[in-house]
This record gives sequence, C-alpha cells and structure tokens, in this order.
Amino acid sequence: MFKVSILHIGLPMDHSSIQANIRPKVEKHFQQTATRMRELGADYKLIYYSPETGLEGFANQLKSEPCDGVVIGGGVTSNPEMT
Repeated sequence: MFKVSILHIGLPMDHSSIQANIRPKVEKHFQQTATRMRELGADYKLIYYSPETGLEGFANQLKSEPCDGVVIGGGVTSNPEMT
C-alpha cells in the first residue's frame, strides 16, 4: 500500500504573532490533525518555522525528504515576512 507523505509547516506556538489565549486551542487542533492523519495511514510531519528562523530549513527539508503534499498553516500564510 502506498503511504502518502504530508509536511505541515506552522509557526512555533510561542511566536509573538499567536495570541497567548488561543495557543492551547491551536496546539490541540494541530495534535488532533496529526493523530487523524496518521490513523488514516499518512506519514504526517508537523514542523515549525518563523520569520526569525527563516524558511531555509524548510526548503532544505523539502529537498532532502520529498513529500506528496504540503500544508501551510494560517500563521505562516498571514505573516508578510514569510510569504
């Protein structure tokens, strides 16, 4: 059976652009998503990058570990420094 590989990129939970009061809810959602994706048989990885760390590590990971799909979280897409 073919296993789909998904890479999900998001901001670290302690990033200043994520309001402290929603961090637990976002973290719970990420964990539930990871659990469900793995239950469905996907090779699912959640990785964190920020404007401070840049996206070079993400680009290198894509080169070294090709995947079938990428999910880009809202914190990343809504941050002008990362788009």
